[in-house]
Amino acid sequence: MEGLANTGIVRYMDFVKQVRRYRQTFIDFIKTEDRDDPESLHIYPVREGLSQKPVDPNAIPRFKERPSYQSVIFPVGLLILFNILFFTTAQLSFLKCDLQ
Repeated sequence: MEGLANTGIVRYMDFVKQVRRYRQTFIDFIKTEDRDDPESLHIYPVREGLSQKPVDPNAIPRFKERPSYQSVIFPVGLLILFNILFFTTAQLSFLKCDLQ
């Protein structure tokens, strides 16, 4: 149920991995923008050492969370299989039963 609801430790760890990847993407964006400014001192991460030119807000990479349901597929499939199996067993046992 944690996997279906996107909660729990597995989901949290996946979210942290995505945030770390985004952080590196954002740092690369900052360095690229700074490299294009010849007046910049190119000292990262000192604010005064970076470019002071304005940046287009639409050019900034956006963080987009991508939920993963890989850890849920097997347990849910197993649950569906057991439901079908037990329903079929109950149905067959009911059909064999003499109700007189």
